[in-house]
Amino acid sequence: MTIREVAESLERFERELAAGRRRAAYEAALTAWRACRAPELAALVDRAAIVFAPNTPLAENKQAAFVEAWLARARNREPYERRWLLDQLERLALAHKSSLVASCLDELVVTQDDPSIALPACTMAGMPGGTVNFGSWGKVLTRLFKLIVNAGDPRAIAPLDKLAKATMQPGSPRTPSTDQDLARRIPKVVTALRKCTVVPLDAELTTLVTRSLALLDKPLSPANTEAAAATRDDALLAAVLADLDDDAARAVWADALQQAGDPRGELIALQLAGTANAKAAKAADKLITKHWRTWLGPIAPAVVRDSLEFDRGLLVACTTDVRRKGVSDAVFSHPNWGTVRRIAFRAYGHLTPAMSRLEEARGVPEDGLEALATTTFAHLRVLEIRGDPGFHDRTGGGPRSKSMKALATTKGLPSLRSLGFDGSYFLRGTPEHCRWIFETPFAGQLETFAIKVDWPEWESDVVSSWLAVMRPAAALRRIEFRASAVLVIDPKASIATLEHDLRVSVGDPRSWVETPITVARALADTAGLVMGPAVISTAPRKRQPS
Repeated sequence: MTIREVAESLERFERELAAGRRRAAYEAALTAWRACRAPELAALVDRAAIVFAPNTPLAENKQAAFVEAWLARARNREPYERRWLLDQLERLALAHKSSLVASCLDELVVTQDDPSIALPACTMAGMPGGTVNFGSWGKVLTRLFKLIVNAGDPRAIAPLDKLAKATMQPGSPRTPSTDQDLARRIPKVVTALRKCTVVPLDAELTTLVTRSLALLDKPLSPANTEAAAATRDDALLAAVLADLDDDAARAVWADALQQAGDPRGELIALQLAGTANAKAAKAADKLITKHWRTWLGPIAPAVVRDSLEFDRGLLVACTTDVRRKGVSDAVFSHPNWGTVRRIAFRAYGHLTPAMSRLEEARGVPEDGLEALATTTFAHLRVLEIRGDPGFHDRTGGGPRSKSMKALATTKGLPSLRSLGFDGSYFLRGTPEHCRWIFETPFAGQLETFAIKVDWPEWESDVVSSWLAVMRPAAALRRIEFRASAVLVIDPKASIATLEHDLRVSVGDPRSWVETPITVARALADTAGLVMGPAVISTAPRKRQPS
């Protein structure tokens, strides 16, 4: 960009400011700064971010409400609010809510070339917000330093150098492990920032910047409503999301991405062509390995890398591993889950309206179903719930928690055909206490029902008791009692068979070949079932995560 183009950007800033188009004015100031990264222009962007930001903080008293409001503002992507949003996180940092701060920062680290967030990020990095050893503050620092590097503002070098020196001084407000981590990381960040080229302003541009700053000190014109700036790429992606099965729309999007140098375009092209070719499959895997974090954006830290499955460039299946309950809402409410068809939860998590394409959900925590009260999951066919042994009263009948009450009354599962629970829910009472499951609005459409329990230790009449509760479900064709192997019952034909469950890891091969067969026959006999031939695989199996 030439000096004349920088001047034109500043003149456009003044026009947009006078017209009350604050987003457009801010983008004009950013354009001017990106051309030369001069500190005077960075100061103009800073001032605009401060003046344009909301006048009041997010004052919600409850933490959950505060985070929800913060995320809503962050996902609105109003560029001049980034600095304000970062400042709002100071409340959580001082309360030592490191995991929550890190999760919120995931919404901001994708920001590129915006000096308004550089200096506030340096300030936050020096806060006594937590500890690196045995704490989550290291995750916060990782995101802050990435944000600083992405901002690309050389002004951050001075405060970072000052912070690095402060880590060596006695009386630091931070923990020793945090200071050690800062001392180790800061030089790398400073090295990256020194690569940014700064072009000094001439007298004419300096005068224009001074005039623009003076305008920000005067009363502003009333803000005008501005439609989100939609690019051609945005429109192409919207067309893809409107019909995920439309290969033609996907191909057009891929072409546009490739022309822009975005590697996702190459991935889409490879996967559209089919990955039966070993060379194409290897190339696709290489692209995913290199770029998956960028493509997933803020949800990337929640995903288990080896579980990722991309289809024609978009995430369609994964396993999540969120170990902090307080982070769960922030993670799973993100719109990027909108393309996922199959999801498995290892730890915390819940179904959310963002998961509109979901077809299979496994390992859903028992308290993760509240969205069923208000949301329709039109495509969900398989739902497997992981019980919490201490979540309910063990003696009462019927659903006890909000989540289970939502499941009991929901009309938002029109496609559900398979429902599964692990045993911790059912062991709280007798099968009669769980009769309500087969009286739900969706019970008549269930074809498979599964319970994951250690059934070889059950008393012989347990299967009979469960069958008495389950059999009235009209469409039910398959009942599974899962353990080291699966006892499968066809309730209509009264036939039981034993199948090896490849998803469940077992220990001694001698026990899973001999004992389950023996116990299954005893259970089948007691329940008045015909025992069909066992289907047992003796091939070596890879241990799967529980």
